[in-house]
Amino acid sequence: MFNMFSVAIAMPGTIAADATFFFKVPCACTLREICAAANNTATQTTINVGTKADPDGYLDAEAIGQDDTPTVWDLDDFDGALVSNQGDDYPHLDEGDIVAVGIDVGDGTDPVDPTIVLWFQEG
Repeated sequence: MFNMFSVAIAMPGTIAADATFFFKVPCACTLREICAAANNTATQTTINVGTKADPDGYLDAEAIGQDDTPTVWDLDDFDGALVSNQGDDYPHLDEGDIVAVGIDVGDGTDPVDPTIVLWFQEG
């Protein structure tokens, strides 16, 4: 079995504006799972995950979990344009690809301490 690794994005405090984060993957890998939550209720925060060229290419405007209970996305949930066979294929990245993770705070209650974790498998 290939090694798994994660990338975690944690934003302490109350987040009042949208944000996008970028990172370069260190090896060829497959995006296996994403989870995200805030520690308050009534937030309408969503996330997008994709590449620098297509920021919502893997996950498009999905609501994060509330009350410290993460929403989890995996094989059946990757719905962006970069997923070749939705529901059957995990997103694959080549070494050096740039991943984009965007958070949209929406019009409701601003999220408090949102955290996003992406799980990758080498290969």
